[in-house]
Amino acid sequence: MQAEGDELMAQVRRRLTDEYGYTWVQSGAVDISPERNGYGGESMLRRYTSTVWTTEQPVRDDQRKRNVMRAIDQVLDQRGMPRLYPLNETGSGISDDMVAKLYGSSDPARQHTWEYYSDTYPEPLRFYAYVYDLSNDPTGEFRQQREALSKQDGEPLEGVQLVVFARQVLPEADRAEYQERLGDYPGF
Repeated sequence: MQAEGDELMAQVRRRLTDEYGYTWVQSGAVDISPERNGYGGESMLRRYTSTVWTTEQPVRDDQRKRNVMRAIDQVLDQRGMPRLYPLNETGSGISDDMVAKLYGSSDPARQHTWEYYSDTYPEPLRFYAYVYDLSNDPTGEFRQQREALSKQDGEPLEGVQLVVFARQVLPEADRAEYQERLGDYPGF
């Protein structure tokens, strides 16, 4: 999953760099954390979070934001993945008031965050593309959040951001032990 996610983000970065001239900053660290087992303990399965890639250039024009998402969709299409699904739009299954709370407004033209998602279901890879736009932050609260993150890991305040998650994955080194333990649970 890690190699697949890294290659996906590299392809998207190349495409957006070629098309828009964006340069990128990598921040954060790979995180591989145990999954909970549902019985108060930890599973051998892991949750993977990639490093984060963010453009050094802000993206504030709504048409440019849509064009960026279309370009990402074309990369996803080439990889046989579903197109991006907008989580920040009304009709996404989240109520309008919750969309406004999460993204700054229920109107995408006034949102400080656009959040789009695709995955490889039934495989565990999840791809997220965000656009952070501080010009749509009238209170300055979102800027404070972004500044705190930037101080923590050097991530740019604004721009297009890419990250990959995978849940319930098993490190190759644990595969034999996992299969052995499954023997205690007939039918699995």
